[in-house]
Amino acid sequence: MASTAKGNILTDQHRRRQVALAITADSQMRRVWDDTLDVNDLDHTQPIWKKAMLDLLGQWWKVSADTAAQYLPRFRKAEIGDGSVKVGVPRFNRSQAGKQLEWGGVANILWHVAMGQTQEAAYLAARELFIGMFHEAVLTGGRLTLQQWAAKDARASGWRRVSDGHPCAFCAMLVSRGPIYTSERTALYRQSDGDKFHPHCGCTVEVVYGDWIPSDKEKQWIDDYYRAAESLPKGTARTYDRILPIMRRTGDYRDSPSARASGAMKKDPHSKNQGVRTEKP
Repeated sequence: MASTAKGNILTDQHRRRQVALAITADSQMRRVWDDTLDVNDLDHTQPIWKKAMLDLLGQWWKVSADTAAQYLPRFRKAEIGDGSVKVGVPRFNRSQAGKQLEWGGVANILWHVAMGQTQEAAYLAARELFIGMFHEAVLTGGRLTLQQWAAKDARASGWRRVSDGHPCAFCAMLVSRGPIYTSERTALYRQSDGDKFHPHCGCTVEVVYGDWIPSDKEKQWIDDYYRAAESLPKGTARTYDRILPIMRRTGDYRDSPSARASGAMKKDPHSKNQGVRTEKP
């Protein structure tokens, strides 16, 4: 958690704003999908769909980035007493975004059709998956803004992942690992962890000033992870793909059986989704 109570409040407010703007973007994306992609004329409507989606994503990506840039000086002042900084906003990479999202349209519809679904069912299944992809892509604007700032701020030791309070087991594992340090001299460098934000993920990024002190919830997730690891048979490799199923089964996570039974689970590519393709065809 942040080192100050004010910092914790600001980060939570920022996370909620980011999720709210992404939900609004999701709603607009759903309308654009229906307005531009014709299941009976996929070849001709795909280019129209792609341009419209990238236009919409670029707009909301910038809103997410600007929101993070407004939050950061206030958070920095709360943490170290100095908020007199100007935070730059990264450039939206339209070409890269296009490559990441393109397979979520026509290609994914055709994959579902090949699996035996009707065109209508395939259309709806692909759209549902794409909503999660679009949601994550929008939030990348804010996350990247904070990650890049952490790398350039001499007062920052790095950045860390902050959950929404009831994460899936995968996100809880990453939160429990603590900060992603920006210097190999400071700690083990795990930049690859930063790319592991999945569709519908509600996590945000927080710049770390000083030492990281886990909250009570974060301590619980750390304990759950090591307890699950220690329960594996002797000689079994303690890899996360073996540990996470135990965490889900024995803990209270968004993708735990108890959460699924109560209808609280959100789709997560690291849990067992049924009937929804989560890999690139």
